[in-house]
Amino acid sequence: LETYARCPFQYFLGTVLRLRPLEEPEDLLRISPLEKGSLVHEVLRRFVGTLPSGTLSPAAAADHRRALEEIANQELDAAEARGIAGAPRLWRADRTEILEDLARWLNRELAEAGAYERHAVEVAFGGRWSGTQASDLDTDLALEIPAGSRVLRFRGRVDRIDYTPGSGFRVIDYKTGKGSMLPRDGQLRGGQALQLPIYLRAGELILGIPAESGEAAYHVVSRAGRFKRVSFTGAALESAGDVLSRPEASR
Repeated sequence: LETYARCPFQYFLGTVLRLRPLEEPEDLLRISPLEKGSLVHEVLRRFVGTLPSGTLSPAAAADHRRALEEIANQELDAAEARGIAGAPRLWRADRTEILEDLARWLNRELAEAGAYERHAVEVAFGGRWSGTQASDLDTDLALEIPAGSRVLRFRGRVDRIDYTPGSGFRVIDYKTGKGSMLPRDGQLRGGQALQLPIYLRAGELILGIPAESGEAAYHVVSRAGRFKRVSFTGAALESAGDVLSRPEASR
């Protein structure tokens, strides 16, 4: 939907015709942004998923750092073994940067560790996605949002949900790039920035907590992106009016 709002022709080429750029593996000099993003997502999924109730404790900061570094090195070694890391000299620099970025991400997380009681990762809605592990919060309910005379049905999964039962929640989507193309807080950009408000409605569906008590956010996990954060709150959703009216759930 965001691509269609930005450029219908690009949407036609990518989504209807399913055209993709040609890849030349032999020309790979360093890990691609897509592979790097997948690698970092997997590290964070494993790390948060191994925490007791998904909760960080500042008192256990040293243990958290050791666990994160161990998981990160395992995934980095696996990426190198798959041959996606690129030239050895460039890979050493990229590897160091990824480890340092993850350490800085953890420091920021520890600084706000008490904001919510529980955390869950890779939470699906609207049906199971292949390759994902079931979460206690997974739901088969589809997210349906009225759009004029039509109804749009969404299904997907979110990187992480922080929540306090019956109180509030935050849906998080990790980004590993520079973040320069991200919207500002509360922006819809004429339909070009729909992911966060859709995730906010998904959080409402999954948890049964009103969107007005929630937030959806991009968390950039890189120094290149200056660890930028973009938020879309329940208040912003309310001000959007009928554009993203309260949905109905269906199976």
